[in-house]
Amino acid sequence: MTRFKLLASAGKVGGLTLISRILGMARDIASAGLFGAGRVWDAFVLAFSLPNLLRRLFFEGAVSSAFIPIYVEILQKEGRDAALEFTSHVAKSIFLVFLIFAFGFYGFLLSTGLFHLLPGKWKLAFDFMAILIPYSFLLLAAGLFGAVLNAQRHFVAPALSTIILNASWLGAVLWLLPKLSLPSVTRVQMLCWIIVLAGFLQLLIQWIALGEQRKFLVRIWQAHSSHRQRFMRAIGPTIAGFSVLYINLLADFLFGYLFEEGMSSILWYASRLMQFPLGLFAVSLSTVLVPEYSHQASENQREEMAGTLSFSIRSVMWIILPSAVGLIALAHPIVQTLFERGEFTASDTLKTGASLIGYAAGLPFYALIPTIAAAFYGMQHTSIPMKAGFFAILIHLILCPLLWRIGGVGGLAFSTSISGAANFFILYFLFQKKSRELDSGRILIFCFKVLGVSLMMGVGVAWVYSHIPLGGISSGFAGTILRLFLAIAAGICFLIAGCFMTGMHEMKRAFEWIFFKK
Repeated sequence: MTRFKLLASAGKVGGLTLISRILGMARDIASAGLFGAGRVWDAFVLAFSLPNLLRRLFFEGAVSSAFIPIYVEILQKEGRDAALEFTSHVAKSIFLVFLIFAFGFYGFLLSTGLFHLLPGKWKLAFDFMAILIPYSFLLLAAGLFGAVLNAQRHFVAPALSTIILNASWLGAVLWLLPKLSLPSVTRVQMLCWIIVLAGFLQLLIQWIALGEQRKFLVRIWQAHSSHRQRFMRAIGPTIAGFSVLYINLLADFLFGYLFEEGMSSILWYASRLMQFPLGLFAVSLSTVLVPEYSHQASENQREEMAGTLSFSIRSVMWIILPSAVGLIALAHPIVQTLFERGEFTASDTLKTGASLIGYAAGLPFYALIPTIAAAFYGMQHTSIPMKAGFFAILIHLILCPLLWRIGGVGGLAFSTSISGAANFFILYFLFQKKSRELDSGRILIFCFKVLGVSLMMGVGVAWVYSHIPLGGISSGFAGTILRLFLAIAAGICFLIAGCFMTGMHEMKRAFEWIFFKK
C-alpha cells in the first residue's frame, strides 16, 4: 500500500469517524444541557468509563494491534481457514473472560453486604454500572469482528459501529428523555439501557459484514491452539500500551469524583473536546497502520517501516499540533458556545475551559503514541509499549494530587498531558534504537516548522476573536458564534499560508493528491 493510499484508507475511516465525532459532540452538548455537571452525571461518567475504556481499546487499538499481526501471519502462511480458526479460539477466550468478570461483579452486588455500606454517590455509580456491564461484552465481541475486517483492510463496517452508539445516545437525550417528567436518576438509567441496545446494533453491523466468515463461530469450542496462546500473551502488554490515555482519564474522573462534586463531569466534557481531533485523524490513521506495519514486518521490510512511521508522524503533527494550539487559544469561547445552556452554568464553563487547556497541551503526544506503538505491535514487540505505558501511568498517579492542589481541575488535566509526553518520548527513543533507518532530523525540522506556524496561528485566532468588529451583534450568543467561526476560518488561512511560506512539501503534495489525484 502506497503512502497516499494509506492516507486514502485513513481518510475513509476518518470520514466516517468525522460523522461519528459530530454526532458524539452533539450528544455531549445535549447531555450537558439536560444533566449539567452534578452528582448524577458524575456517577454516570464513572459508571460509563469501564465500557468506554473497552470501546477505546477494542475499536481503537489494543485488540486490533495484538490480533492483526498474528492473524495476518497465519493468513499468509496457513490460509484463511486457519486464520478464521484462530479467530474462533480468541472469541472463546474473550467470552470466558467476560463471564468471569460479569459473575464476579454481579456476585458482589447481590451477595455481599459491602455494597449497602457504600456512600450514596458510590452506590449510584454501581447501579448505573450494573446496567452497562452487558454493553461491555457486546463491545468485546464487536471489537473482535472488527479486527478481522481491519486485518483484511475492510475498514468501513467497524467505523460505522460507533455512529450507531452516538446516534442512539443523541436521540435519547435530545428527543426522548426531555419529554419524560422523570427524576434525573431515572433518566440516566433509561439512557444506560439505550446504550446497551445500541451495543446489540453495533455487534449486528460487524456480524453482517463478516459474510461467509461467520462460519468460524460454529467451531468456537474447539480445543487448544498455539496461536491463541500467542495472542493471550500479547493482549495484556498491548492493552497496557494502548490504554495509557484512557486509564489516565479514568483516574482523572475517579480523583474528580473523590475531590469535589461536578469535577468528573467537567473533566468528561473537556476530555471529549480534546478527543475530537484525536479520534478524527490520529486514531483513524493508526487503525490502518497496524495491518500495514504487520505486512511490512512479516516481509522484513524494516526500511519501509521506518519510512511509513516518519511519514505518519509528520502527517499527524501537521493536523494535531495546530488543533492543540487552537483549542488552547479558544478554550473558553469553545466551551461557552457548545455547552453553556440549560443545567450547564457559567462556573462550569470556566472550569471546563481550564481543563481543556490542560488536556490540549498533551494532545500531540497522545496522537503520536498510537502511531509509534503500532510499529512495535506490527513487529510483535508488545512488551516495550507496555513498560512505557506503566511508567507514564505511574507519573500521572503521582502528579494528580500534587497538581490538583496547585491548579485545581486544570492541574489534574495537565498531569495527563505530562504523562503522555513522557510516554511518547520513551517510545520514540526506543524505536530509534531498534531502527536506525528512522529519519529523526527530518521529523524534528518538520515539527519545529509546524510548531512555529501553529503558534502564529494561535496568536492570530486569539486576536481575531477578541478584536474583530461585529457591529450590533458583537454581544450575546450570536456574536460569540460568529466571532468563533471567523476566528477558526482565519486560523485555517494562517495555517495554510504559514505552511506554504515555510516550504512544507507534505502539505503541497496533500493538496495535489486531494484536488488533482496526483
